[in-house]
Amino acid sequence: MGSAEADKVLSTLNARSDDGSGGPLKHSEMKQENVARKFANIVYQLRNAIVHNKEVDLHFTCASISDPMQRIISEVVIPSLERLCFHLIGVKNNHVWYDSPHFLLHK
Repeated sequence: MGSAEADKVLSTLNARSDDGSGGPLKHSEMKQENVARKFANIVYQLRNAIVHNKEVDLHFTCASISDPMQRIISEVVIPSLERLCFHLIGVKNNHVWYDSPHFLLHK
């Protein structure tokens, strides 16, 4: 997939640049600083599109995902999220870890 296709997918998702311009996120920005924040933005916009993002009226169904969008989801987003999740549950950390096997929801 070329940069132009990736840029179109990012624009469709309404992923925004954090360069102060307020414009769409560009593929070329993913190699710069704050990549984690940019990736989180993409994941959040994908989540919105799946559960119905009324803000941009973009809603995915199995029939409406374009080939470039499907490739970004299956070749980039899902493998990255899998690595992140397995790392978080496999290594004790301060982000996602509970010392007790029970949760007190209210008193």
